[in-house]
This record gives sequence, structure tokens and C-alpha cells, in this order.
Amino acid sequence: MNYAVPVVPGLTVGAGAKFTGNTSLRPSGDIKVPGYMIYSLRATYTTKLAGHNVGVRAAIDNLTNHRYWEYQYADYIQPGEPRTVSVNARFEF
Repeated sequence: MNYAVPVVPGLTVGAGAKFTGNTSLRPSGDIKVPGYMIYSLRATYTTKLAGHNVGVRAAIDNLTNHRYWEYQYADYIQPGEPRTVSVNARFEF
């Protein structure tokens, strides 16, 4: 879900959630990977600087730093990503 902040033109904030239910690792169902919920926040600001489009984006994934197992493919799981913070900028010339 995104929201354009009306008092700050060019600013958009958003939040998201990802739910994955319990998963059987093998067809026999004897090994189960527990479900999990991951939350994220993000903000994007776009403007013009000296006639060029400029954008800055910040994001936090796995906001609560939840520890979980991620199912990849048949018989393979791996630890899920920890909390991740990223900031990037885009300049168009």
C-alpha cells in the first residue's frame, strides 16, 4: 500500500506485509517449515534538480527482524533475510 503525502509533493510512503503459511518440505509431510509474516516500510521522494529528475528511495525489509526459514525448492530451505535497510538515489541526465 502506498500513500502520496499531499503536503510534500513528490513524497510517497508505503508499507507491505508478506505472509507464507506452513509448508511441507517433503511429499510425505514428515518435515514442516513453519509459516511467517514479514513487514516492510518504504519512502520515495522525487523532484527536479537543475532541470534533471532526481529520486531518493529508502526501505526497511523484515522490519521486526523476524527469524524464519524460507522454502526455496524441493527439499531445500535456507534462513530468511534479516532486517535490511537500503537507501538509493537516481539521477537522470
